[in-house]
Amino acid sequence: MLWRMPDRETASPTLARPLRSDAARNRRALVQAAREIFERDGFVSARITDIADRAGVAHGSFYSHFPDKRAALAAVLDDVQEEMLQPGAAPTTDLSDPAEVIERANRAYLEAYQRNARLMVLLEQVATVDEDFL
Repeated sequence: MLWRMPDRETASPTLARPLRSDAARNRRALVQAAREIFERDGFVSARITDIADRAGVAHGSFYSHFPDKRAALAAVLDDVQEEMLQPGAAPTTDLSDPAEVIERANRAYLEAYQRNARLMVLLEQVATVDEDFL
């Protein structure tokens, strides 16, 4: 894993139980909105009100899913990590050629990194001031 998740003590207690469909939809919207706001404004300048507005939810709803914007960033980076480690569908190349398999996997990873370049820069910046992301 590229970073450590926030401690359990700081995690939202509502995340311990399964989310209702509307709550799950709101959480997905908040994570997507957080991604857009973090990419646009960076971590320090990102505001929870901007994230909630972009997600189309009440500002207080943010806190039903995340204790702070640090936890929202961790959720965004979890999605990025998943995309980068599993960047696409199963390869259509001949799996008997190891060089081709390695080339395809490396290319897919680099393309995923390029799609997420702003967030990767953000991760590097936040890691310099927050040990959990280091």
